[in-house]
Amino acid sequence: MDYKIAKDGGDLPKHIVNVLGYDVDLLDSLLYSGFARAVESLAQTSSFHLFPTFWQVFLWGWGGFILTDRKDEEYAALSLETGVPIGEVDAALGAFDKLFWNASPWFTTPQGDSRRLLKLMPAALRGIGAFGRLKRYAKDEYWALGFDDDTERRMMCDHNVGKGLLDGRLEDLVK
Repeated sequence: MDYKIAKDGGDLPKHIVNVLGYDVDLLDSLLYSGFARAVESLAQTSSFHLFPTFWQVFLWGWGGFILTDRKDEEYAALSLETGVPIGEVDAALGAFDKLFWNASPWFTTPQGDSRRLLKLMPAALRGIGAFGRLKRYAKDEYWALGFDDDTERRMMCDHNVGKGLLDGRLEDLVK
């Protein structure tokens, strides 16, 4: 995405060669064609240029998950924080599935959980997102979020992993 944004903004040098009468930018030819098509498809959204920021916020601040029972509130808050319109949040979240289609789907909803989770997201970072939900919804305890499934317990576990990482001494972390 950054490549397309930089190229469209004129921030990349051009390496044009003529091949059989066609001008070809060598930099473009280095991109896997499926990846390039996916980027072009994503670029049709009005907020494409905000997707890198969206993903940084979603991964490092939101823990790579959405609370499905509060989807509308979560999308509105993500939109406000990132500038991606609510109507394009699904497109932003679907970027990994488009770009890396051979490993999709990138999201999962575990049985008994009210979270839509990005696969391979470390528990410690999910813990940051869990703690952020306590603050966002003005609660002091996970049980107060009102889930009737395993979500509160799993969020507490993620929270504790994140806390342990932040509290840990080097010898605790290198076992």
